[in-house]
Amino acid sequence: MTTEMKADPNSSTSLRAALLTLDMQRDFLDGHGKLPVAAPQVNSLISTVNRLLEEAPKHGWVSVLVRNEYSPWDVSNIFRNFASLRGSVGAEFDPRLMRKAAAAEFSKTEGDAFSNPKLAPFLRSQGVRTVVITGVFADACVTRTAVGAMNQGFRPVVVSDGVASGSTSSRDRALAALRDRGVAVESSTSLLEQVE
Repeated sequence: MTTEMKADPNSSTSLRAALLTLDMQRDFLDGHGKLPVAAPQVNSLISTVNRLLEEAPKHGWVSVLVRNEYSPWDVSNIFRNFASLRGSVGAEFDPRLMRKAAAAEFSKTEGDAFSNPKLAPFLRSQGVRTVVITGVFADACVTRTAVGAMNQGFRPVVVSDGVASGSTSSRDRALAALRDRGVAVESSTSLLEQVE
């Protein structure tokens, strides 16, 4: 029997959760990567994400890792400093990530993880209704994936201490903007306390 996240106060049904971890890749987390997040955010981000990956099976959550694999021929690479190109070392998952704890892995070439047409059907096949989002960048892929989740009929929850960005202010602005759009934003501690 799986344990589910408690129901939203505005809903009368329990919601099975998936932990969706975005773009925890070398180019974004390594200080020598091509497009790193703010260095002071890296250690706490990895610690929080690994804690959630470790806890997920205990609560019946489906853990999914998603990574960018941009085409080397995409002109938008100029704006990403050619980070996370398909087949590059920078596109590999950061070795500090507890990758073995994940049930599935998906790749994407756009900000929204749901741009991969296989992701939503996989989550539905697992009975998922709530998508708990962690990873990078809060103001880009995390935001686009949260909106994509809503468009696909899922309830997104963004983990405030489980996302990072280029600066603390950009991360905080992104979280505030998500709240304004009606997306739940919760700390990892608060989220785990909600588990039945």
